[in-house]
Amino acid sequence: MKFWNDPKYVSQIPYVTTALFSFGALSQLYRMWAYRTAAGQSLVGWSVVTLALVLFLQFYRVIIPKEKVAFYSCLGETFLYAAVIASIVYFRHYA
Repeated sequence: MKFWNDPKYVSQIPYVTTALFSFGALSQLYRMWAYRTAAGQSLVGWSVVTLALVLFLQFYRVIIPKEKVAFYSCLGETFLYAAVIASIVYFRHYA
């Protein structure tokens, strides 16, 4: 398990985790719009995760400002999560 401690591979973890979180959010968006329901979705849960993502975004902006790709991918994911929250509100109150 050389890759576990190798800085070359460990430095790629933010990109991998951002992609994994994005795939999760995209799958939930697909599920909500394909089945036209927000059943099983927690508005509070998604809001807390989005808040954590915004704090992570702030970390990228202040502590490691040279990581532009990580910052912008995290920013894009924040908008994706906002779309999930907006979809939950839409299906619960307007659909």
